[in-house]
Amino acid sequence: MRKKLFVFVFILFLFLYPLCFSKSAEEIINKFEEKFREIKSLSADFVQIYHSDALSTPLKEKGKLYFKNPSLMRWDYFEPERKIFIYSKGEFLLYVPEDKQVIKSSRFKEKFESEILSILTGQLKITENYKIDFFNSENKEKTYSLKLKPLKEREYTFILIELEKDKFYIKRAVFFDWAGSKQEFIFSNIKENISIPDKLFTLNLPPGVEIIIE
Repeated sequence: MRKKLFVFVFILFLFLYPLCFSKSAEEIINKFEEKFREIKSLSADFVQIYHSDALSTPLKEKGKLYFKNPSLMRWDYFEPERKIFIYSKGEFLLYVPEDKQVIKSSRFKEKFESEILSILTGQLKITENYKIDFFNSENKEKTYSLKLKPLKEREYTFILIELEKDKFYIKRAVFFDWAGSKQEFIFSNIKENISIPDKLFTLNLPPGVEIIIE
């Protein structure tokens, strides 16, 4: 669960900004941070793929992401299993309707607010914590790509980001961990500054759902 929470919050700051190819990688990231602090809300369709040597076939999931500044977030998974992940008021909630369970966790609150959510608020400078370079992707004619490598040991050895050249929305983000596994996110249908009610970030649970507090 810890790795998923890291990925979920981290990738949010990477969504969009009209970049200029003459800028350095560091300047581009600075523009990302500046732009994301200005975003009021966004939604996007996503495909999440987990690759591991332990799996014969990569685990592929699909759903929709909602985000509202400063720190409201919801991931609705539709395939292959229905589940809902919410971050609100310093608390993480994972609801799996089929299991009739909600996992409620705040024990990672200090870590995530200091390292992850501070990225979204601009308190943590990416350029001060990651070495940022360009890289050539397979879709180099259509994408603009960056590689983030942590300056000190973190959950992931490096992160790759691919941006659409025409609109500069993030198209793909891949997180590589120390075990050789990777989590890949592909985004589409991104909408910025749309109306999202706060109640979307609250779970309305049916009777009989067990709440597990970690």
